Amino acid sequence: MEVTLRAEPRSATGKGPARQARMAGRVPAILYGRGIVPTPLVVDSKQIGHALHTEAGANVLVNLEVEGGRRYLTMVREVQRHPVRGHLLHVDFVNTARDVKTHAEVPLQITGESRGVREGGVIEHHLWDLRVEALPTDIPSSLEADISNLGIGDHLRVADVTPPPGVDIVSEPDEIILSIVEPQAARGGGEGEGAEAGAGEGEASSEG
Repeated sequence: MEVTLRAEPRSATGKGPARQARMAGRVPAILYGRGIVPTPLVVDSKQIGHALHTEAGANVLVNLEVEGGRRYLTMVREVQRHPVRGHLLHVDFVNTARDVKTHAEVPLQITGESRGVREGGVIEHHLWDLRVEALPTDIPSSLEADISNLGIGDHLRVADVTPPPGVDIVSEPDEIILSIVEPQAARGGGEGEGAEAGAGEGEASSEG
């Protein structure tokens, strides 16, 4: 998905000017990447907020129109937010090209109900996003993995996820995304029973 966003050059940098820009409803940003010198900018806070809330999420393609007639095809590389209030503090745009592959972090959507969960197991989730390589227009909004056949003790690994055509997953293939495990109470109970049994055996031998 693509959006168009207007930007203005930002001559003054530092905390003071950045704070003033935010008070005026603008977000400090920087543009860098292929063939350009890093350029400080400001963008409208509402417009960039809407751009980041499309179905493409942070991987949305942004046609950045910089004051003065310059246009750049960009992707959002990093977003900084206020740790408490959540509003945008700074955005990094990286210049890209439609015919050059790039890397992106893509969220993983889990589908299906695990056989192990139906048997009483629980899901331990370790990895929520996968790193992919693709042309900017081919980067998916999400990747899907069906866990219906996973039983207790089974794992979903990166290698088990099938990407769409034109997309390569570059995360480590053996990395575990999630596991189906026994409930903690059941595991703890088993250990407790073993400990009690061991104590009983010790008492019996001491009597002998």
